[in-house]
Amino acid sequence: MQRHRWRQLSYRRLTRVSMILGGTLLLIAGGIITLTLHRQHVVIVDIATDPPDAVVEIDGLTIGRTPLRMLLPEGPHQLVISREGFKVIDRKIYADPSAPPKNNRYAFGLIPTGETLSAAEKSRRIESLQRRAEEAFKRGDYVAPEHDNAWYYLNKLQELDPTNPFIMEMRQRIRRVLKQQAEMTRPHNDLA
Repeated sequence: MQRHRWRQLSYRRLTRVSMILGGTLLLIAGGIITLTLHRQHVVIVDIATDPPDAVVEIDGLTIGRTPLRMLLPEGPHQLVISREGFKVIDRKIYADPSAPPKNNRYAFGLIPTGETLSAAEKSRRIESLQRRAEEAFKRGDYVAPEHDNAWYYLNKLQELDPTNPFIMEMRQRIRRVLKQQAEMTRPHNDLA
């Protein structure tokens, strides 16, 4: 009888110890999973092209066509953008959750391959680049961020239409604003 009672007590203790260990392991595993999920931030990334409807691949997977908005895990990613008749864009981007949303926006002007553009397509692209340069200027994006600033769009416009008077006029406006900003930040030696 004592032996049976001892076995019964041992079994109960073993069951309790097993339950405590199992619960502890579950808590530890849950904590590890929670910490891992909290470390992995997801960032909203916008990708646009001019002209639109280009195929976007991220890290070797086809995501969709531009313009598009997607969620990417924080960190570096390989971006490939392609469209028939245009040069392929292949570059690294970084999805940064701590950056302002506009730093996770990427806009690309697609460059035609050897074929010449039709007059209508060229006119449309010129108009689009001028509009984008004006919009970037109004936002105050004169020379940054990369690939989405007024100076960048003017360079693209110059590749397409080198004699366009809009280019020189807009560059003068940018220079004036940047000069004014520099003069305002220069320390004043006022001894009065």
